[in-house]
Amino acid sequence: MHEEGYQYHRNKAPVNKTDYQARSKNEDLERRLDFLCLANMAMWDLLKEHTSLTEENLIERMQDLDIADGSMDGKVEQEPRMCIKCERRLPKHIQVCQYCSTYNPFQNAFEGAL
Repeated sequence: MHEEGYQYHRNKAPVNKTDYQARSKNEDLERRLDFLCLANMAMWDLLKEHTSLTEENLIERMQDLDIADGSMDGKVEQEPRMCIKCERRLPKHIQVCQYCSTYNPFQNAFEGAL
């Protein structure tokens, strides 16, 4: 018998509902990351087959993008965005200002993903 609010996981140990939800979300993120890695690998293979680009070109560009934010840390940091109307700071993935409801379109294809 188990207390209300707990579930049994594969190993039959009681798991807090919040922990279970976090684990489920983590597994979903891992699946999405795996899919994106596969898509990137496929795109890179196509580019190599149809252009004169090399692995060295790819690595050099990755390093250029990495250092562009001032830190060679294996990730790209996005500059804070400001609302075009009220000039308040916008959360990274949001296009509608939470203060004035103005639509603020992303300026490039990757802005909402960073």
